[in-house]
Amino acid sequence: MQLAIGLQKIILTPIGTMLIGMRGRVDMIGARGMVRMILADRDSTGSKITTRISIDCGKLFDGEKPELREINWVWKIIQESPVRGFIDLTEASLMKSILAISNY
Repeated sequence: MQLAIGLQKIILTPIGTMLIGMRGRVDMIGARGMVRMILADRDSTGSKITTRISIDCGKLFDGEKPELREINWVWKIIQESPVRGFIDLTEASLMKSILAISNY
């Protein structure tokens, strides 16, 4: 999808739906940079990778059982700096992102 704001163009490109820890990603590219938007768990605030060691036919080494819960999927923006994390996609955060990657 392409957005035109005056002479500025913002291109939104779907990246995929089969991604680790998320259901989808869309990159928004403008003259001054790129913003990544993801479809992630509502409670997620940043990237989290967990590993588990399994031995003896799938028994967990640490004896813990993974927590199963329903995931509420919402769109978030990946904040690159100063600390990488996720912020909720709102009207205000979308406008701020558009202004950051355009020449305005």
